[in-house]
Amino acid sequence: EQRPAGAEAKPVDRTTFTLLLSGISTCRKMPGIEGHMGYDALYRCPNEEEAAKGRGFLQQMYEIHDRKSLEEALIREFSECEQYEQFRTFWVGAPMFELEELRPEGREWFLASKEIAEQFAPLVGERGFYAWDINEKIGLCRKAAACGVITEEEFWEITDPYVRMAQVFYHSWEEYALSCLCGAVYFMRREEKGLEDFLKLNIRLVRQLFEEGMAWQKNGWYLPETREW
Repeated sequence: EQRPAGAEAKPVDRTTFTLLLSGISTCRKMPGIEGHMGYDALYRCPNEEEAAKGRGFLQQMYEIHDRKSLEEALIREFSECEQYEQFRTFWVGAPMFELEELRPEGREWFLASKEIAEQFAPLVGERGFYAWDINEKIGLCRKAAACGVITEEEFWEITDPYVRMAQVFYHSWEEYALSCLCGAVYFMRREEKGLEDFLKLNIRLVRQLFEEGMAWQKNGWYLPETREW
């Protein structure tokens, strides 16, 4: 979907842009964060009771309890973009490793995943699924910061590379949204029963973000004064 004709988006600073990159993830609630976190500043849980609920959820779901465990979870849970890069080396005839190097079960998983990812290649090209990983990683960092697992300073340090990555691969929220949706489908390839519902949910969230006056409709893509990457 394209921005309505004649609609002008306002410029955003780097802080707002960082938070906007987590647009889809930010729409999802979790214990301790029942309301929307917004995009103007880092959200903080209203009290220690809610913060404790949030920390308990992050520990139970992702084994996150400090910065180190958060960074480990970011790599463990959201690595679709790296997998796509591996697949691309095979598609162009310059594989980064030989399939024989993989164990049989790993080889089967790799080939099946590569086949699924290849279906999205005409849509996303070399941009792959970076947007999905960026959205999810920044969103998870926001939740960790909200309940005190990491400090505000640590949040900006951890998310800085993702902001730079977004600047390299995308030039508009439309491009970013398409990559997010393709990445969401690839991410859920292991859960075929819930795939259709998960896709519908994320399409609905993206459409909401592009509705008049909403985050990705009213705010422009961040354009730094000098190249950051």
